[in-house]
Amino acid sequence: QHKDEFPGLWDSSAAGHLDAGEDYAECARRELEEELGITASVELEPLFRMRATANTGWEHCFAFRCRYDGPFSLQEDEISDARWVPPREMDRLVADEAAPLTPAIRKIWRRTRNNG
Repeated sequence: QHKDEFPGLWDSSAAGHLDAGEDYAECARRELEEELGITASVELEPLFRMRATANTGWEHCFAFRCRYDGPFSLQEDEISDARWVPPREMDRLVADEAAPLTPAIRKIWRRTRNNG
């Protein structure tokens, strides 16, 4: 509820802005630690890059996938709730324009599902 953009909507698990001199993978690892408390070494699978559009808040994005079973420590000032959503349920939510999802997570999910 305290986010500047899209308060109260579901979004990706961890996201952030690049620091000076940082690449996308470094940023992803930093954000996983800051937002989800993941300090263990995890493999990041690069998925795709997205150009800046209205759906991404006019920011360039790079999507990664990683597998991690926990434990998690959520950054409370950024994340009010977290839950596992099975892929078919996520498909249903993304297809429902009234579902409380950010435009960015809709785009990321659709692209991820289309690319396998």
